Amino acid sequence: MPDPTPRTSWHDVPSLRATWAGAPSNDQRLADLLATAREWVELNAVEQLTPPAGDAPATIPTRFAEAQYLYARYIYETARVNAGADETGLDGYGGTTPGLTLGRIRGRLNPDPAYRIG
Repeated sequence: MPDPTPRTSWHDVPSLRATWAGAPSNDQRLADLLATAREWVELNAVEQLTPPAGDAPATIPTRFAEAQYLYARYIYETARVNAGADETGLDGYGGTTPGLTLGRIRGRLNPDPAYRIG
């Protein structure tokens, strides 16, 4: 039986720009955010990725790419919102926490409620 999970590829700078209107203008900064977000997704996903067989193109579940985008945005927005803060909050950051939460990102990455953390 074929896997019913919609599949895609990881985001790159052009695909993220097409998805995220407020993305940083610096391509290198955006590439760094994507690399960090991809690593976070790979570490936090309950479902582990397996390398493609032979010459098959590497694809991932669509929700992995969505979580990569959301986590890149989370990192950027948290740094931007907290850049001028002079106090440190309970989460180790100062200032205001953006509306995007790690719990929401983890929920998108791992839709089964049994695997949600935070």
